[in-house]
Amino acid sequence: MLIWRGYGILVPVVTFLTLIMTEFSVENITNNENYYQENSWVILLALTVSAIICFLISIYFDSKKFKKVYIEKETGKEVIIRNKNTFFFIEIKYWSILLPLFGVIYVISTLS
Repeated sequence: MLIWRGYGILVPVVTFLTLIMTEFSVENITNNENYYQENSWVILLALTVSAIICFLISIYFDSKKFKKVYIEKETGKEVIIRNKNTFFFIEIKYWSILLPLFGVIYVISTLS
């Protein structure tokens, strides 16, 4: 696909589901329907949880069962082939760094 390759589509899916579940949970716990919108730290928390899930997904897809090992005939060396799982040309493991960073930027931008 143009914007994702392999299982990279899981990044927005996981992020969207985490944000929705966090909003639902926070509003039920606080009995305040506007708490999620009024407190930016909750979005930072949701994006951090999403980043942890994306990191675990990247570990799973980088495991041995998703790699193919070939032996080059000329040199006899092993060549490891694996599929890249990217979203917007960024591998899933790097999204686990970017998502909390986006959350921090959002929290800073709402401070005023």
